[in-house]
Amino acid sequence: MDTVADRVKILRKQLKLTQTALGQCAGGISKQAISQWERGITEPQWEALNALQRNCSVNPYWLLHGTAPMLETAQVARTTPVLAPQSNRPEPRPLAALLDDLSSRLAMADPAV
Repeated sequence: MDTVADRVKILRKQLKLTQTALGQCAGGISKQAISQWERGITEPQWEALNALQRNCSVNPYWLLHGTAPMLETAQVARTTPVLAPQSNRPEPRPLAALLDDLSSRLAMADPAV
């Protein structure tokens, strides 16, 4: 199975970038750091993943786990944050509605409330 190191090298070759150019895309990471990523010595930090997503439309989930497409469309890359997946979040509700719901539940549990 591919490792993060393998995927970094695959990504760089797919985009036809040098290690220096990939480092620039990753937010100013050095060529030496990219080399360490490709050799599996270190892995990209969140800041670099966010920069790769923002600057090169790289899907950070693909880079870290090999799941999902390698590249995102520009629209998806601009609207999908790395650290806050939206699919597991409930729809936000106004505070007043939450308080009404809580009051109703408390009243049903204890009519004295």
